[in-house]
Amino acid sequence: MKEGYILKVAKSLISCIVFAGLMLFVSCGEEQGELLTLEVYAGRANYQGMQKGWYGKIVKDKFNMEFNIIAPNISGGGNLLFESRLSAGKVGDIVITSYDNMTACVQAGILADLTSYLKTTTYLKQYLDVIKTVNERLGYDSIYIIPTSMSTMPPTEPMLYGAGPELASYMPWSYYKEIGCPDIKNEQDLLDALALMQANHPYNENGDKVYAFSLFRDWDVGHMSLAANMARSYGYVCTVPTIFTSADLSKISPLIEDNGIYYRMLHLYFEANQRGLLDPESGVQSFATMYEKAQNRQVIYLWWAWMPGNYDDGSLMERYVFIPVSTEPVVCDGFRKYGDGYAYAIGKNTKDIKRVIDYLDWTASPEGMMYFWAGLENVGYTYDENGKPVYTSFSMEAWQNGLTVSEEYGGGTYAEGYCQFNDSIVEKKDINPETGEPYHSENWSSTLAGNRGVASREWSQHFGANTAVEYLIKNNLLDVIINTDYLPAKESRELQLIRDKCGSLIKEYSWKMVFAESEEQFREYWRTLKELLYHNGYEQVEAVDLQAIELMRERREAVLAGLANEEKK
Repeated sequence: MKEGYILKVAKSLISCIVFAGLMLFVSCGEEQGELLTLEVYAGRANYQGMQKGWYGKIVKDKFNMEFNIIAPNISGGGNLLFESRLSAGKVGDIVITSYDNMTACVQAGILADLTSYLKTTTYLKQYLDVIKTVNERLGYDSIYIIPTSMSTMPPTEPMLYGAGPELASYMPWSYYKEIGCPDIKNEQDLLDALALMQANHPYNENGDKVYAFSLFRDWDVGHMSLAANMARSYGYVCTVPTIFTSADLSKISPLIEDNGIYYRMLHLYFEANQRGLLDPESGVQSFATMYEKAQNRQVIYLWWAWMPGNYDDGSLMERYVFIPVSTEPVVCDGFRKYGDGYAYAIGKNTKDIKRVIDYLDWTASPEGMMYFWAGLENVGYTYDENGKPVYTSFSMEAWQNGLTVSEEYGGGTYAEGYCQFNDSIVEKKDINPETGEPYHSENWSSTLAGNRGVASREWSQHFGANTAVEYLIKNNLLDVIINTDYLPAKESRELQLIRDKCGSLIKEYSWKMVFAESEEQFREYWRTLKELLYHNGYEQVEAVDLQAIELMRERREAVLAGLANEEKK
C-alpha cells in the first residue's frame, strides 16, 4: 500500500516535470560556443567516467560542457596515477587534489594563473582573501588553486551530518536493542557486542553473509585509513601523517607508539578477524564493493553517518544510529575557513578557461550548491510554505530503490545524476543565505524533524537525549578540531621519498597485522615494521611532524584569542 503510493507520487512528480518542458534547464542566455569535453581529475571521487544524468544535463545546458571524471580511488592507481599524468604534462582540465599534488603541478608549470579571472567572478570573489592566503602560504607567486570546503561558519562549531558526527560509530538500533543495549566502554566491549549482533543476524534477507566489520584499501594514504577513522571514536585524530593527537593537541600518540592509539585500532580489527567478525574480503575489495555491502545490510558497524542512509519512515527498526563505544570523546571537525587541504585548479592548456571559471563560480553560488548537495528542485526536494527545503517522497524512494528520471532531464537513476566530483568549493554544511538552511539536505530542519520514527524515539529514551550531538555535549564527549590557517611547509624531495617509502611500509604491515594468524605474529609484524621504518629514515619525518604540531598549537591559540577578543567587543 505504502510502496504503491510512493510510486504513484513519483510518477506524478515526473509527469509534472515533463509537462513543464525544458524551462527548468534553460541556459544562461549567452552563447557558450563549442561543446567542451573536460577531463576532471577528482582525487576523492568514487565514480569514474562521463558525468551522467540530470547534473550533466544542467551543466551542458548552462555552459555547453561535459565532464569525463578520472578517479584514482576507482582506477586503483592512487598517487601513481597522479604522478604518471603529471609526467605526461597534464593532470586534467579541472584538477581536484591535495595541496601537495597541487604544488607539484605549479612547479611543473601546468596550471593556469587564475588571478585575473577571479576578479570578474561574483561568488568566488567573496572568498578571494582566503584564496589568496592559501596560495601565499603554499609559496605560489600567483593564484593557481581554489580551496575546497571553504566556510564562513565559526571554527569552534562542529560540522555535523544531520544531528550527529559525520564520522563516529553507527549500528542498527534493533540489533543493539535486541542484545540489551549494553554499555560499551572500550574495544573489548565493542567486539563482544558486535559478536552477539552478528550471531543473531548471520545473514541478510537475501541470504548474504553479514559481518561486524568490512574494510577496504582505497583511501589508504600513509597508513590504514579505517584504523585512523576508528581512532576518532576513542579521542584521537591523525593530525599529521605520523602523529595522532587529541582535538585540542594536548595529548600525543605517535603512530608507531607501542600500545598507542593506532596500534590499538589495528589490534581491534585483528581480534575481530580472529573472532570471525571481519569480512575476509576486506583486504582486496574496493570502497564501492564495501559500500554495496553496507547498502545490502551486510555490515553491522559503519563509520560514516551517511553510509547507511538517513531515512526513518516511522516504523523502520533497522535504522542505523549512533552508539557510543568509548569513555573518550568523539573527535569532530570544526568548520574550516581555509578549506580542508584539497583544492580546484584549471590546466594551463584547457580550452576556454573563462567558461570553466564561470562554471566554478556558479558552483559556489546558492543555486550551484543546491544542485551539488541538495539535488534537483521539484524532483528530489521542494519548498514548504516558509520557503524551507523539504525532501520529496520520490527522493527517498529513488535513493533506496534506484528510481529513474526522464531522458528529457538526463535519464538514468536519480541518485547517479548527482555531481560525482565529491568535493565542492563551498562547505556543504554552510548556510544557504536564500533559505537559512544548510545546503546539504541531511542537515535541513525538515529532514531532522522527519527522522523521528520508532528507532529514533527509543534511542532518545534510552540515552536521555533527543539527538546524538545533544548526548555527546551533555556528557562532555564531543571534542571539536579548531581549524586554522596553518599549512605545512614544502618538504624536500628527499624527505618526500622517505615519507612515501615509510607510508608504503606502514600500509603493507598494517594489513598484515590485521590478518595475522596469531597474537605472536601480530606483534612480530609490528616489531618488523618499526625496524624497517627506522632503517628507512622514519625518525626524520616524525621530527618534522612533531614540529608541525607545535606550530599548529600556536595558530590554534591565536584563533582562540581572536575569538575571545571579538566576544569582548
